[in-house]
Amino acid sequence: MFYSKKTARTIICASGFFWVLSGCYKEGFIQGSNELILNGSLLKGPVSSATITITDYENKVIWQGASDQHGNFSSRLSIVEDSLFTVRMGVEKSTEMICDALECFDQRGNLIASYAEEVLLSELGNIQLKSLGSSNSTKTSFQVNAFTTLVYDQVEGRLEDGISNSGLERVARDASKVILTALNLDIDETNLLDTHVLYLDQASDEQKQNNEATILAIVNAAMAADLSALSNISHAISDFNNNPNSDVDRVNLSKLKTELMGSAKRLVDSGEVSNLPSSVATNIELAKNNEIKFESLIAANEALSAQIEVVNAQSRISGGSGGSN
Repeated sequence: MFYSKKTARTIICASGFFWVLSGCYKEGFIQGSNELILNGSLLKGPVSSATITITDYENKVIWQGASDQHGNFSSRLSIVEDSLFTVRMGVEKSTEMICDALECFDQRGNLIASYAEEVLLSELGNIQLKSLGSSNSTKTSFQVNAFTTLVYDQVEGRLEDGISNSGLERVARDASKVILTALNLDIDETNLLDTHVLYLDQASDEQKQNNEATILAIVNAAMAADLSALSNISHAISDFNNNPNSDVDRVNLSKLKTELMGSAKRLVDSGEVSNLPSSVATNIELAKNNEIKFESLIAANEALSAQIEVVNAQSRISGGSGGSN
């Protein structure tokens, strides 16, 4: 059962993309709940007729809907204060997306679509994009993409409800370090739950000059070449973290990293995405060819585990919203 120390009600107003939701807050006076309004659209290229499910900490569905033909959706829901929630994108038979990798293949390796072509997502395989949020967050953007999914998978089931928003941000930052190290990406410390990943087909030349943002966008797009790559990489990172001395797990993670960066490099080299800084191609090639720094990955995972222990302990001390008793 949830409980809350607070008496204020917060209304969160959001607009933008499915993985870019800008928001505002309005104070009210109803005890123990937040009313959350989300308006947005799905982009992996644009994704239409996809299921969107929002669940609370106890995995109860608090809102479910679908994106329209333009990839837009809107939702209105109530959520307990001081609480975590999850947003998931699911695939239906009618769900369509724009292929944003150079080429998109099905699970048997058959070419289904090329860059910027529309395709039924079910023809490519199954993918579920996820992200984690706090009802007390004051951030003005909310993204769901490949990177938020990888971060979510690293902390799933490890966080107690009622952790502070700053605690969630610290955990997300450490989980992001794990992901970036595993993918061999030389990107400054960041929180991938909060990072705006560009949709390359609509990004301005000025936006593309942001080297780190463009690298993330290229790698996010490259995931579409083989939709199984996202879950495979997520599992491989977890397998290595659980068995850091396993040669088998090291080889598997290295193989998946190299394949993903190979897909990213092909997109960069194709010229389909114009006016990319030369540094983007260089960094993608280095990520592909260089070995993963496994000792750094071990250290990053240990830091994440320690951070999770700290924020969970702080939640128990402060009371938070508790979670299930």
